[in-house]
Amino acid sequence: MIQTARRGRRTGAHGTRARKIRARQAPPPQPGPEDDDGHYLPPAPPPLPKLDPITKGAWLALFGGPAYLVIATAVGWSVPGIAAFCAVAAFVTGFAILVLRMNEPGPGGPEDGDDGAVV
Repeated sequence: MIQTARRGRRTGAHGTRARKIRARQAPPPQPGPEDDDGHYLPPAPPPLPKLDPITKGAWLALFGGPAYLVIATAVGWSVPGIAAFCAVAAFVTGFAILVLRMNEPGPGGPEDGDDGAVV
């Protein structure tokens, strides 16, 4: 009697077999157009310029001075007045050096005779 009830439950309203779920297959790739004239492929970017020692020192001063103050405060060290002054002075000096060196002449400057973009 129990076996008959179990069989009846299996073949209830949902059918007689368990449904197999399969992963959906991707459609085959569509052949693309033979000519790719409509797609823009940008050229490879140029390599980054090499930094001279003055620029490296300016970046170090720009981030090193405030980093020293933040780390010393976070750890709980006592920062002497001269160290705090040097850290702030390093930040200001590094910033000034980077800003002053930003306007060094190079190709594409305002005096190169170019009137603007070429379409």
